Amino acid sequence: MAHYEGQHDVEHDYYTIGLNTDFSFPLHMHRCFEITIVLEGQMNMRCGAKDYILQKGDMIFAGSNCIHNQQTVEHNKCFICIFSPDLVAAVAPWFMKYSLKSPVLRNVDDISFKMFDILYENYEKKKKGEENLAAVKGALYTLMGLFYDQLDFSSVSVYADQHILLGKMFD
Repeated sequence: MAHYEGQHDVEHDYYTIGLNTDFSFPLHMHRCFEITIVLEGQMNMRCGAKDYILQKGDMIFAGSNCIHNQQTVEHNKCFICIFSPDLVAAVAPWFMKYSLKSPVLRNVDDISFKMFDILYENYEKKKKGEENLAAVKGALYTLMGLFYDQLDFSSVSVYADQHILLGKMFD
């Protein structure tokens, strides 16, 4: 059974990022987009109807209202960034309408790690009112650009209509 994470639906500029060790979280969904990158070890993640084994350097995208979870297999360390689709408004509609060929990117380059560092640094600065929202958006657009190449424009997402309906229901 999955649950709905309503706390992630509040603001247009909402994002959170956590550096997690040996992280597991049950099946859930939320309006926000979520990107996880594995820094050490291995973890399992269900995204939609498929299970993926993620290794160090792998990154996975869970779209709006996609049912997903994380499970520690052995020791792991990962960044998980959850953010409002409004922060990447220029590309969000594509990710809500079309399916991804694969939500996983394997062995990502150093730019991906740098983008997560920028997000984490700004999240810490946000607590003091010093965040650079332009840098946050830039990092998120860079990460979304990597997944953009995985969009299957011939396959409409099973979540295409659900995200609107679910949003209305929870509102």
